[in-house]
Amino acid sequence: MDNRRFMPYVVISALILIVVLIGYNSTFLTIEAGEAGVLFKKFGGGLEKETIYGQGFHVVAPWNTMYIYNVKEQSAEESMSVLDRNGLTVKVDVIVWFNLF
Repeated sequence: MDNRRFMPYVVISALILIVVLIGYNSTFLTIEAGEAGVLFKKFGGGLEKETIYGQGFHVVAPWNTMYIYNVKEQSAEESMSVLDRNGLTVKVDVIVWFNLF
């Protein structure tokens, strides 16, 4: 049996496997609980503002980019030392709760 006649099939199969492995990471994605995604289409009009992708499994073209944001309620804390009008130092602690939706 001549192994040289199978060589083109092996090379083509290896190239297809490499392309699939490279595209797999950017094609299939999962948006976790508490996250939302916005799709950016490089060749189709830019940012898709009307559609917000919720949690779950999504299939995206490899040339498009899905930006994933945390939409859980979050907080930001700030501590400041400020002067009042009498020149006394007052310590102020501020906590702001926010979410994207």
